Amino acid sequence: MITATIVLLLSVCSPSTPSSIVCYAHSRGMLALFLPNEFPYDLLAANYADTIGIPYFRLAPRSLLQQFHDSAIDLFPDPRSFGTAALGFVKHQRWHNVVLLQRTAEEFTDIQDLVTESYFIEHLKVTPKVLPSEGDYGPILKRLKIQMNARNIVIHTEPRGLAEVLREANVLGMCSKDFGYVLTHPDATLLQMESALWAHCNVTAFSMLDYFSEEARRMHEFLSRAGIISSASKYTIPLHIAVWSDALRLLNSSLQPIGYPDEQRRCDVPFATGRAIRDSVLKARFSGLTGSFCQWDTAKKRLLFEHNLPTRMEGRSTSIRNRTLKVTVYLEEPFVMLKSETQNQTGNDRYEGYLIDLLQRIAEVRGFRYVLHEVRDKSYGVKEAHGKWNGMVGELQSGEADLAVASLTISYSRSEVIDFTVPYMHLGISILFKKPEETHPSLFAFLSPLSVEVWISMAGSYIVASAAIWLLAKISPYENLRQEDDGSFVECPNQFTLFNSFWFTVSSLMQQGADLSPRAGSTRLGAAFWWLFTLIFISSYTANLAAFLTAQRMVSPIESANDLAEQTKIKFGTLGRGSTMTFFNESKIDIYEKMWKTMTSQPGLFVNSSREGIERVLSSDYAYLMESSMLEYAVERNCQLMQIGGLLDQKGYGIGLPKGSPYREPISTAILRLQETTVLTELKEKWWKKKRGGGICTPQKVTQTELGARSVGGIFIVLLVGLLVAIFASAFELIKKATETAQTQSTSVLDSAWKDVKKSFDERRPSRARAEAKRAEEAEDVEQEEEQEEKHIQFVPLEALRPERPVDL
Repeated sequence: MITATIVLLLSVCSPSTPSSIVCYAHSRGMLALFLPNEFPYDLLAANYADTIGIPYFRLAPRSLLQQFHDSAIDLFPDPRSFGTAALGFVKHQRWHNVVLLQRTAEEFTDIQDLVTESYFIEHLKVTPKVLPSEGDYGPILKRLKIQMNARNIVIHTEPRGLAEVLREANVLGMCSKDFGYVLTHPDATLLQMESALWAHCNVTAFSMLDYFSEEARRMHEFLSRAGIISSASKYTIPLHIAVWSDALRLLNSSLQPIGYPDEQRRCDVPFATGRAIRDSVLKARFSGLTGSFCQWDTAKKRLLFEHNLPTRMEGRSTSIRNRTLKVTVYLEEPFVMLKSETQNQTGNDRYEGYLIDLLQRIAEVRGFRYVLHEVRDKSYGVKEAHGKWNGMVGELQSGEADLAVASLTISYSRSEVIDFTVPYMHLGISILFKKPEETHPSLFAFLSPLSVEVWISMAGSYIVASAAIWLLAKISPYENLRQEDDGSFVECPNQFTLFNSFWFTVSSLMQQGADLSPRAGSTRLGAAFWWLFTLIFISSYTANLAAFLTAQRMVSPIESANDLAEQTKIKFGTLGRGSTMTFFNESKIDIYEKMWKTMTSQPGLFVNSSREGIERVLSSDYAYLMESSMLEYAVERNCQLMQIGGLLDQKGYGIGLPKGSPYREPISTAILRLQETTVLTELKEKWWKKKRGGGICTPQKVTQTELGARSVGGIFIVLLVGLLVAIFASAFELIKKATETAQTQSTSVLDSAWKDVKKSFDERRPSRARAEAKRAEEAEDVEQEEEQEEKHIQFVPLEALRPERPVDL
């Protein structure tokens, strides 16, 4: 083996140094010169070496300002070959709409063949875009996703900053099987990213190195031992080191047939062996780390490059069995809770709840393990002002968690950046409010079955019907006639005076009857319709009377979201972060927009947790807008709480996963299996009705209760008032009659009234002596009548009573 002297020209040299260094090295036996990519030092050294005839190798890609001479051997691939390779890949994938991203004009020149050749290919459109040199890549990625609907993206730029581009793409939900990225830079395989990000993003990186060859394995081991590269990944061999290694081996193999030249070395004399060395290099057949060296063009440029695709990743294996997943949880009763005694417990054993049981059942079905940790910022996940997500959603995007297990609502905004399983629970937003105090029936509860308007209408109907019957009786001539038994009519006085008409209708209304009976057809017809009216009215009244007398009612100041929005006394709010707040923020329904404006006008209406919201409901006039699942849990444990109205929307809870996660399908099918076997129903019954004080507020059956004095007390009051009115009416009649008597007999009104009262009581309540005297008087009258009858008796002869014929016995 021949050892060659080689000079590597460094950029720290001054402009006058390259020629002297090359001359000195040539005089010391230099056979070839390796040029770095340092303009203008490489140009000065190349010109001097070409004058002497020393062959030199270019080991870095040339720039637009660099020129090549006859003696230059270019081992580095033509940068435009990466554009050709990308075009071939795009055609193979049958992509029709491609976006090209690069940072500089020189990078676009290298990859321009992808753009120019696309004009000649039907149904292929390539749109170039410029990446910012640094900073926020979100705006351009958003434009690609939303405005251009880009799904296939070719990136040709240095690996520096590419990881941040893909992280931002992952945040925006652009890392899934629907998006494809092609990295065409020669050192694209040096890109350092988290393993989770590699798994989520569908990335294809080109490389000239065959990392599966034996030469690549030995080079990787050597560089790792020397500490030049990291040993974590085999895709970390820089292209320039591979090219240097291939150049040394190529030069060494080319000198074998020539031998080491033995001639005088002078800088003013051309190097005769130099051309022979160059020709031997160009004729050599050699295979190295960067492929084969077998063909060159007239400008000594290497041809026939091979571009490998060693890092094509479309997600990890979909097999979840025997894997250990990182699971982020959010403490929220009854979904995930800390056990009451956790001093001697660590890891997963510290937690319990509905979702902990559900996760364990899913793990048993799919055969995986998991490690639980609480979300750092105690948040489900909200999109912040700069476009990034916090909370559980942010941890899924960054790869800190494989699953997000919590009461995580499936929403459109979240589904754009993460994936969800099928819902394990369906729910909606509802209103939590404290129960009002029970109200007992009032003394006049018997009036409650009918409204005030109905009672007023009833009184009016009574007056109108009474007046109508009186008027009909006055108009009809038949009301003054009475039909006898022989069919003849006898004239008699009209019995339907105005007073009697009112008495007739009220008697019918009370279903007691009256001693009056209509005679004419018109009055009978009017009475019949009045009786029909009273029948329906009394039946309706009595049907509802029992419920109003026995029920203890709770009257709530609000009955729906409309009532809540229209009033100002009761404050209302929701959780300061999460899907409920997002629902009101994005809703276009007038009533919900009004509620959102009210909540945002007073920031103190938002709470930091559901527990805080429930405490505010119990301690003040505050209504808490929360999801129905947690509302049901709270109502089951605190009998002072109640749900107002129905659900404001319909949605579901799901388990969150990173975008494009291969675990979505197996976990979703496991949830469906548990749902079909009623496991989900059993778990909800366990944690809502039984565990931690559940079931104490189960609604009791409605049973009949006895009527208390308070329920029917008003009836006694009405009776008392009625009797008092009757007494006053009787006194009025007495005074009226006494006034008339006093005028005719010239006595005082009081004397006349007293005599009438005394006479009435004497006639209606006789004493014992008066009764005996009356009986004696009656007996005397009877004796006198008998004596008079005896005086008038006439005796008839017996002969007059004899029959004319004998009677046969």
